[in-house]
Amino acid sequence: MHNSTVKYLDNLSEYVDKHYEEWLDQYHNVVGISISNKHRGEQKKRYYAIVFHVIEKTRDLKDDQMLPSCFIVDIPGRGSVRVPTDVVETGEFQLSGLKSSISPGCAVRNTVSGEWGTLGPVVVDNESGEYFILGNMHVMGKEYLDRNVFSISLTKNAQVDTLKIESNSGNTIPAYFTGGTLGGPFDFALARVSKKNLSRISIVIPNIGEQSGFVNVDSSIYLGIKVRTYGSVSKQKLTEITSHSSVINVSINDRITTLTDLIQLKLCCTSGDSGGPVFDRDGRVFGLVVGMDKRFSYAAKIVHALDYFRVKLAYGKRV
Repeated sequence: MHNSTVKYLDNLSEYVDKHYEEWLDQYHNVVGISISNKHRGEQKKRYYAIVFHVIEKTRDLKDDQMLPSCFIVDIPGRGSVRVPTDVVETGEFQLSGLKSSISPGCAVRNTVSGEWGTLGPVVVDNESGEYFILGNMHVMGKEYLDRNVFSISLTKNAQVDTLKIESNSGNTIPAYFTGGTLGGPFDFALARVSKKNLSRISIVIPNIGEQSGFVNVDSSIYLGIKVRTYGSVSKQKLTEITSHSSVINVSINDRITTLTDLIQLKLCCTSGDSGGPVFDRDGRVFGLVVGMDKRFSYAAKIVHALDYFRVKLAYGKRV
């Protein structure tokens, strides 16, 4: 991708960041926003648009609820540019947790809420050197979300082994929920594993190798990059990045929460894949799967989790 195109798309992303809240509130049926190629039917055009995701398309709208055909955006070096809009019917966004039993694989089960998800990367606390498992708040901390607690940190004395990790062979390892947060760019949680069980956890990504680092997906230069996901249900899936900074509305207990700065991917996951790592062929982690709609899958960026919890990725085949 040419540098001028990358800069142009980054400017559009900044424009969306400034206006997405008012758009989500104003326009009917809109559940997400991203920047990608304009489409005519199934044909992808060479130019880009601000794409609005709707539950379903409808023509019975008031004038102030209808999307404009374009926005006038001031682009440094280009002046005022007419940026077209596009509308895709995606259905409602769904988090990828699963409440029923799943197929054999590396899975995480919340024994309080019954939510199922996928084991995320292993991380190390920057100060204490303790090891933790990274996952999604909507799986590991679902019982707190059910009480409308969207961010929590537990002292060690308050931590209980409410999580069960199931290995590929069916062995179960208990884990302690330590805290998490959901909203904005975050859908992350940490779980602590006792020292006697740490040696039973491998940080090797199946069929890829050990996690080798992370990537900060902070620019449109990553559009079209091929990546893989690994979920406890779908296993390994090849996909590609279609937007580096998407916004999605999700309903939790009749409360609308907006997730921002998500990596948008070609549809690749299903229920139960939440927490699964998104990585490249070199084992570098991009993010964690959080959910999907009818058209796309979405991942929260790993850099936000590392910064928020003040942790780093663990290295070596076993911890």
